[in-house]
Amino acid sequence: MLKVSEPEIRRACAAPTDPLEYSSRSGTRSALPEMSVDDILAEIRRVADLPLEDSITLPAQAYTSHDFFDWEVENLFRKEWLCLGHVSQIPAIGDFLNVDLLGEPLLVIRDKSDTIRV
Repeated sequence: MLKVSEPEIRRACAAPTDPLEYSSRSGTRSALPEMSVDDILAEIRRVADLPLEDSITLPAQAYTSHDFFDWEVENLFRKEWLCLGHVSQIPAIGDFLNVDLLGEPLLVIRDKSDTIRV
């Protein structure tokens, strides 16, 4: 059985960086105009109503706006089932997977009875 020390577990469970931090560089301003959450949602509805041959991607702000991300977390992600990983990622007893799910640090482990627990 794999033995993991407490410091190793604490390091593995350390909070990751902000998922949106990589969307811009520190000290630079976004070239995108600001859009409110309501404006982004209105644009998504408009785009969704287009015929397939006229379809376009979501506005860039839907991918870069912290406010829109917060809206998605509260209105979509926290209300639905979310996958933490695949069984192949922890194939052996004692294997574990560190997962950050919407800011909640989780440890997925295959225990000594070969059961996967969170």
